[in-house]
Order: sequence, then C-alpha cells, then structure tokens
Amino acid sequence: MRALGTLSFASLMMMLMVAGCATASGGNEPDAGGDDDVDARVVDAALDKDGAPVDAAALDGQAVDAATPDAQMADAQMIDARLPDAQMLDAAVPDAMAPDAAPMCVPPVAGPCDTAPQCGCSGTQNCVVIDNTSGNTGCITAGATTPYRSCTTNSQCARGNSCFGGLCTPYCAGSADCPGAYRQCKQAYYEDAGGATLPTPGFLYCTLTCDPVNPQLDDATYDACGPGLKCLPSNDRASDCYNLGSGSGVQDDFCGFTAGDDSLCAPGYLCTSPIGFGFACAKFCVVGGTGCPSGTTCSGFSTAQFAGPNTIGICQ
Repeated sequence: MRALGTLSFASLMMMLMVAGCATASGGNEPDAGGDDDVDARVVDAALDKDGAPVDAAALDGQAVDAATPDAQMADAQMIDARLPDAQMLDAAVPDAMAPDAAPMCVPPVAGPCDTAPQCGCSGTQNCVVIDNTSGNTGCITAGATTPYRSCTTNSQCARGNSCFGGLCTPYCAGSADCPGAYRQCKQAYYEDAGGATLPTPGFLYCTLTCDPVNPQLDDATYDACGPGLKCLPSNDRASDCYNLGSGSGVQDDFCGFTAGDDSLCAPGYLCTSPIGFGFACAKFCVVGGTGCPSGTTCSGFSTAQFAGPNTIGICQ
C-alpha cells in the first residue's frame, strides 16, 4: 500500500519516505598473470630444451647448422602468435552479458536481483520486491503496462516497475532516477497483519507530479495519471497518482456515514468533511484561483498541501 498522511477534513494518508539502495556489477578483467606470461614461459622452455652446449657445438662446427636453430625461432613466434586464442577466451566473457543473460549485481537487501537499476534477471524479466517484510526480491516475467496505469499484480507491469498501490510505479535508487520538476524518490510502506504501517526494506519508488484538480492533465507543469486514477497533493509538493477507486460523486455528493470513502468520488474530488450525518465529496482547487462551483470558495488545508508550484485546497 502507499502510506498516506492525514489531510484536514479527511482521513487521507500521505506517503512518508526515504531510503536508498545500492548496486554493483562485475566487469571482465584479464586473467591473473596475463596470457603473455604463460606463452613466454613456453617459449623459454622450448629454447632451453636441448641445452646450450649442444647448440654451441653445432654453431662452432657448421655455420649453416647454427643458422638453422636461429631460424627455428619462428616456431617460438608461432607460439606467441597463438596469443589471440587466449584473447578469444577472454572475448567469450561478453556472452554472459548477452541480452537474455543475467548481468552480475549485488542486491541491496536480499534476493537474486536488484530493482533499481534492474540487474540480476534476464532481459525479458522484471526484478520486483516479493516480500514486504524482508524486502526480498525475485525475477518474474515482465508485463506491458506502462508507469502510472492501473494494475492488480506485478506481472502486469513493464520492467523496472512494481504494482504498488494498484498502479505500476517505477522503482528508484535516488532522485536522479525520477527526472522532472518536484518528483521524488520515496520510501514504500506496507500494512502488516496488525494494521501497522511499516517501511519495506530497500523498496523506493518515483512519484509523479500530477494535478489533483484534473488528474489526467498533461501539460508543462503536470504529468497525467492513468485513466480512472486520482491525484493527491502533499506537504512536500510531490503530488502523486493513487488508485482510490473511480466513482461518480461530485461536489457535496454523499460518500460515507462514519468514514469517508474516496471510491465514491470522481477523479478531482476528495471525500471529506462531515455534513451533519456523513461525508461529502469536495472538489480540489488551487488556493487563490477560480474553478469552484457556485456558492463555494477554495479553502486551504490546515497543514498546507501542494502539487508542484500550486497550493491545493478544496471547494467549500
């Protein structure tokens, strides 16, 4: 689940996050001692095989014979010429780095692979967190659903993404993995059997700077959430997409008796403040701006909430 903090007038919880993970990948290095050392030793042994005195006698007796052993140095050169064979062995190492092979990496927590950057799985697989308690990872077949679109399982999401909170969300290791104004790399949380909200070790994800007023808006300031998803503001300006259900309730429509139910409200609305006998949907708005229904004004939250550069409130 995505952990949400409390907004005034609602039981909305916002994400708390910070963590990091690190990876390392192995490279290809020459053989210890080098191929040249091995071949050089073979050449020396061949030259010394018959002993210097015999060669010296042949050299003194017949100059031509002396020239012949010297000419045989070409054999030693042939041995040296075989060095490319050793290089071929070294060159074979990149086979392990072929697209369908699993590159070497050191997972940050536990498991055979790392989520960001993706490593340890084949090119057609996705490394995902498979245990929230331990942060243990595993390789699964990657899906085709792109980031910030609805999902029900990890297997639906494209490589590098997790089905987190009902939408495919990019993994990250730091802010550099989440380019774009106001976007952040945040800690993921889960709810244990006792209802406590706890961090998943090594699980960090990228937020998307979206517009709570119009979650599907894609312009110079905001990026669009997937169809039916909602956008919630935050106190650190890193607004994000959420799968809270896509109802049809608009301003002042009923959305709960004893607790607010955001699934009853349409995207762009929040189930908030009690209205005598229950809760009602209220439209998100930009504080100081226009766009509230007639008879209402945009009121900010007691703890200021933002979406990128704008201060967000609700119409009351």
